[in-house]
Amino acid sequence: IANARIESSPKVVVYPFKESEGDPWQTLLARGITARLVTDLGRIPDIRVISPQDAAASTGAESRSETRLGDYAVKGELQREVRREVQSGGGKIRLYVRLTDAISGEALWSEQYDRPYGNLLSLQDALTRQLTDQLRTPVEPQDGRPQPRP
Repeated sequence: IANARIESSPKVVVYPFKESEGDPWQTLLARGITARLVTDLGRIPDIRVISPQDAAASTGAESRSETRLGDYAVKGELQREVRREVQSGGGKIRLYVRLTDAISGEALWSEQYDRPYGNLLSLQDALTRQLTDQLRTPVEPQDGRPQPRP
């Protein structure tokens, strides 16, 4: 019974969030937000999380299609307001996040977050909460795959 529940759980691929090249602070932020999202979603028993880098490392493949990796894909982009006081907690972050059907590419949910730089933890909490709400749906369509709420 436990195996059946695991097999029917949605598989979510979390891709590394994109950032502006040449900005080391943005690179660190994007990596941190991606890692936190993978960790937070991985704690939820009815959601299976896949990181493309981990999948490629374990299989030796350099790239795999979203279709083979999971049911859903999470992608995002990060923008940071560049100001000197960012290092001391000033400035703002804008985060764009999309949840798509990994097979069709259809957008199922998207959100834009604007937060003060010093408020990263609440941004990450809100992102995880909203994404989890979208993925936790008992509705089973004809193809047998769980679908996020509209």
